[in-house]
Amino acid sequence: MPEFPRLLASNLSAARGAINSLMAELIEDHIRDHMPRNSKSSEEAADDVIHIVCTYLE
Repeated sequence: MPEFPRLLASNLSAARGAINSLMAELIEDHIRDHMPRNSKSSEEAADDVIHIVCTYLE
């Protein structure tokens, strides 16, 4: 494979990883901001939703 396409593919892969990480952080912040914080179970529920979303984004 010529050098340019290899570099382009590498850069696109890195950009995708960075965007997915940013999206996961934004979604996590959004979930934590909008879940009620009145009990331990709501914290666990937020953690469960965040885990599911992060698994989906991988």
